[in-house]
Amino acid sequence: HATNFGATPAAGKDGIANTAYKFNGSSNYMKVLNSSTLGLNSAFSVTCKIKIDGFNSDLCRGNMMFFKGH
Repeated sequence: HATNFGATPAAGKDGIANTAYKFNGSSNYMKVLNSSTLGLNSAFSVTCKIKIDGFNSDLCRGNMMFFKGH
């Protein structure tokens, strides 16, 4: 299970409430703690659908969709 850091529930692609999350683009994120039950010792795939509301015209540094720490 992920811990939510500020993302708000939103309508998903079919317009159904609370089936997606909206991120503010700067400080909202989800975090999944490392666990042996995840089985991430070999290759794995992640799939997501992303709807862009707008683009930041400033220089973007450190932006990422996914990050796997040590």
